[in-house]
Amino acid sequence: MEVNCVENGADALALVRQYEYDAILLDLMMPGMNGFDFLDALRAEEPRMVERTIVVTAFSRQGHPPAVDGTFAVIRKPFDIESLMSVVELCVSEEWER
Repeated sequence: MEVNCVENGADALALVRQYEYDAILLDLMMPGMNGFDFLDALRAEEPRMVERTIVVTAFSRQGHPPAVDGTFAVIRKPFDIESLMSVVELCVSEEWER
């Protein structure tokens, strides 16, 4: 897999505008444009990519914020790398209709 890493939502949005991605792994709590704001912007600009976004969060296990509805998956912190990779592989697999 080829990966691009950024520190905030504004930089991530700039990359999404420039490149085509198979999946997005998104932390909700970032400086500047956080993950919630990024998802709002992504819904407006590239709504199909929301379905290809995997949210990583430390929010409580009792549900998730409505702002992440429509994303591929929500992974709670802490997580193990094997679980994360399984979700990423499913998200980018041919089995998942794009």
